Amino acid sequence: LLLGLRTAEVKALAVRDVDADGSHLCVAMGEYAGKTAHAPRRLQVAQAGLRDLLLARRQARPGDAPLLGGAEGLGEKALPSQLARACRALSLPRVCPHSLRGLHASLAVEHGASIEHVAAALGHSHAKVTQQHYLC
Repeated sequence: LLLGLRTAEVKALAVRDVDADGSHLCVAMGEYAGKTAHAPRRLQVAQAGLRDLLLARRQARPGDAPLLGGAEGLGEKALPSQLARACRALSLPRVCPHSLRGLHASLAVEHGASIEHVAAALGHSHAKVTQQHYLC
């Protein structure tokens, strides 16, 4: 969710999708091929804390194991309920996981990323899609 992923993409992540040093995450390259032809992508993980969390999830687990959740992965309502708990704990308004995708896009553009770069990171075919759906 921190990288602007769709909920289905987060749920489909496997251990093999994290590279050896946690600096890159392969999205929609396994059984779940993504929503569009542009969904498969390799994203840089810039945040050290997120890299550490991803590497911790990789330890002593087979490559085809789900990256998040238990042996069966994340349940259907896991992300929305965990995000709701986090919002309550931080005294923030409740948001849905997909709204973080839009926030990711908006913040990236505000901080100098090109719309084309953000579109590629989100798995969109054209920058116009990103602009119409996520940027005001």
